[in-house]
Amino acid sequence: MEQLDPQVRRIRGQFAGLRTQLLGLLTAGYLLFIPTIGIYRFWLVTQKRRFYWSNTFIGGDPLEYTGNARELLFGFLLALVIFIPIYLVLIYLGTQNPQAAGIGTIVVGVLLFFLAGFALFRSRRYRLTRTLWRGIRLHQTGSAWKYAFMRFGWYILLAITLGLVYPFMSASLFRYRFNNTWFGDKQFSFSGSWAQIAGPFYLFWVLGAICIALMAEQVLSDRGGGPGAIIWLAVLLTIVVLVAIPVIVARERSRFMSRLAIGPARLSVHIRARSLIGMYLAYVGMLIVAFTLVSIVFGMVVGGAAATFGTGETGFDAEELLAQFQPYLVVLGIFAYLGIMAVMAIVAELFISFTFWRMMVRSATIDNAEFLDATKALGEESPSFGEGLADALNVGGY
Repeated sequence: MEQLDPQVRRIRGQFAGLRTQLLGLLTAGYLLFIPTIGIYRFWLVTQKRRFYWSNTFIGGDPLEYTGNARELLFGFLLALVIFIPIYLVLIYLGTQNPQAAGIGTIVVGVLLFFLAGFALFRSRRYRLTRTLWRGIRLHQTGSAWKYAFMRFGWYILLAITLGLVYPFMSASLFRYRFNNTWFGDKQFSFSGSWAQIAGPFYLFWVLGAICIALMAEQVLSDRGGGPGAIIWLAVLLTIVVLVAIPVIVARERSRFMSRLAIGPARLSVHIRARSLIGMYLAYVGMLIVAFTLVSIVFGMVVGGAAATFGTGETGFDAEELLAQFQPYLVVLGIFAYLGIMAVMAIVAELFISFTFWRMMVRSATIDNAEFLDATKALGEESPSFGEGLADALNVGGY
């Protein structure tokens, strides 16, 4: 990798991982899911993180991930101790009258959403304390309960204001996360604000609101253009949303990440919206390719079965074929479902997670990096419970 002179004040991020390497890792991992009844997923998550971390270089020095699969498994089992009673309550409510079941389900749903905020903060702490650069550990202070209440309150305001407070919410939660992030004995600081993402967000919000208002007018007015006009407006709204997501994500990541600093050492990240649009288009294209190949394989299997069990002049007896395979249909259905889920997960990892990580790392620079040379080691590994809770709620990160 590039060796930088210690006097150089700017260092750059580099990513050396290959998509083919990740594909091999994922394929082997998902094949091991079935014989291990899904338990291997904790080892796969660990291997993925080591792949991303070890191939990420900052100023020529790689990140190091020190977590292990046993910690993730243990944290998940601890989380189940909390969730099993909650799920039992849900099952019990399902046996009651519809009104009680409905109210109970809403209460449990709200509780799980609140716990997701707690889990996100705790799981981030776990990953940071397992991340080293130049042999120095990152870590996180702050309260997971405070973050959970902040997040919960912001989402209530988000619903009440129909999304208008999103820039304020995003900046507030980002600030709390990173003002409580440390590299050794040196603390991060965030100087960004909601105004940095407000422009594109409110522009797309207004465009979306206009589309929705026109659709409502078409539905309620006798002078409307009929179903055709509504369909065109729905298509226009879809386009607005699909363009808004990469534009806002690009602006948010670039502006917020570029307002992070450790003393005089300042991070800069630049993500282009068109790069994210290309990433999403590549993802959709590869999904189409993947499912086309799956359909071809499935057709070959069905064709082979039909040829094997064909009878008489017709060459195919559907009733005989179903009778022969009936004991295995449920098992085959389960395997087909798992296979489809695995294909979708692999394609998403290869063409969204991998691409976005590489994009972020390669666009990152740190100015006045010599300030980091005097960093002293501080912090210790946090328990794995937060990661297990996030995993149980399916809100974990890389």
